Amino acid sequence: MYLRMFIDTDWKLGLIGRNGKGKTTFLKLLLDKYKYQGTITKSIEFDYFPFEIKNKERMTLEIIHEIIPNIEDWKIIKELNLLNTDAEILYKEFKLLSGGEQVKVLLVSLFLKENNFLLIDEPTNHLDTDTRNQLVEYLKKKKSFYYQSKYFTAVSGMIYRMKQNAVGLANICILSTMVLVMISTTICMYMGMDDILTTRFPREFEVTSFYPNSETKENVRGIIEEEAKRGGVSVKDRMEYHCGGIAVLKEGNEFKIAEDEDVYSGNEDILELKMIPLEDYNALEGRNVSLGDDEVLIYNPDSKAEKMGGTLRIEGVSYKIQEELETFLLEEKNESRVIGCKYIIVKDEEKIQELLNLAYERLKDENPQLDEIKVEYKVCFDLEGADKDVRKTETVIKNRVKEEVGSSYCDGREIERESFYLLYGGLFFIGLYLGFMFLIATVLIIYYKQISEGHDDRERYQIMQKVGMSKKEVRQSIRSQVLMVFFLPLAAAVLHIAVAFKVITKLLVALNMVNVSLFLTCTVATVVVFAVFYAAVFGVTAREYYRIVG
Repeated sequence: MYLRMFIDTDWKLGLIGRNGKGKTTFLKLLLDKYKYQGTITKSIEFDYFPFEIKNKERMTLEIIHEIIPNIEDWKIIKELNLLNTDAEILYKEFKLLSGGEQVKVLLVSLFLKENNFLLIDEPTNHLDTDTRNQLVEYLKKKKSFYYQSKYFTAVSGMIYRMKQNAVGLANICILSTMVLVMISTTICMYMGMDDILTTRFPREFEVTSFYPNSETKENVRGIIEEEAKRGGVSVKDRMEYHCGGIAVLKEGNEFKIAEDEDVYSGNEDILELKMIPLEDYNALEGRNVSLGDDEVLIYNPDSKAEKMGGTLRIEGVSYKIQEELETFLLEEKNESRVIGCKYIIVKDEEKIQELLNLAYERLKDENPQLDEIKVEYKVCFDLEGADKDVRKTETVIKNRVKEEVGSSYCDGREIERESFYLLYGGLFFIGLYLGFMFLIATVLIIYYKQISEGHDDRERYQIMQKVGMSKKEVRQSIRSQVLMVFFLPLAAAVLHIAVAFKVITKLLVALNMVNVSLFLTCTVATVVVFAVFYAAVFGVTAREYYRIVG
């Protein structure tokens, strides 16, 4: 006869067969009690029950101490009381005990001993019906032995449900995640509108002239002063400067003018290079720095950027970095930029124009319609006054600059506020609408899953009662199982949100939302509200489930 089998120590395995068919022999083979052909490989030690008693003429208490050295007598007496057995038998010879009493003594030894892997051979032999009932009640009180119906059936049921309803559970998890993402992000953007506008427009108003001259500059200044006075608002923190900007490809400390292919490829090394003349920098910062022809100051607004140090090269020309600035009035340190940026302070406008001409020559063949690139003139400022007056003044300044100053562009926080509210209000509505749709789909899937599983589980719970579980234990098992399976998708959805939190914040930066603390607050609030709603759905659907399973 050839037998090959694998036994896992996590199993609770029973051998069933008529007398004389080799059940005990098989256990003794595992204990190396008999000679055999073949191989038995084991990584653990076995304990055999009933324990072998070599001298049954000794006192019962001595035999127990031999099986369990150093055990305290009161623990033995306590276990015997649980089996409705008088402690006097401890002081009798073991051979004088009845068969049932001997089994009880050995069972007490079994459960008080720290065992290896147990091989239990017909433990209820010699027990009458009443004694067997006492033993069942005793075993139920042994938490280390009893199968814990509350958890055992719940876990096994959960595994069964996952196998049978994996798609439904996954759908609930995905839809729950979508509800949390859609609602938390759109609420955050709508509530953080002021932060978004401040990020998009650091100054209240900005005028850019693309082909400036002295007359253009005076005209812009005059329009701003006239309309601010006429509108009853005051100009604050005005900054005027010249700037030239090009897209470059960064390779270490070298910057090369980026081709269109590089810009639109999504290359992470693409950044915006803004060049400002030293005279304007000194005026803005109130400093008196001087630079040579081959010297620059550099400022990186990225708060996590590392310092460059040494020199940098722009299209093969080397420049010594005289200083890496920690602050710059034009832009504070931040993490809100989708595309990187560096400010370069050069000696004069002529240096900037040389680089702009080089970029124009490089790009004009690919873009025949490209106009000549010139150093721009910018004026940015804040307006102080009533919102209505500020909005009206910005509108008038924008219209006048457009009509009276050629080749110019204006940006204003207040005049763009309405368009931003329309855009983000639309996103807010879409987010709530889709979130509500996902929520309805989630509820329907949960409800019909509970109904279908209720019909499937009804027979299984009836079997539990037939094999000896009380109605109370069955109810506890049902509740434990339903709670675990029902709330697992919610827990997984929250886990998904936590893992994806940084990714979502990066995506929000593209929409000018950089207030991470506000997004965290909105996410936590959304999770809490959704969890309460989810629990309410559980209360409704679980009631139907309990009714079906009876």
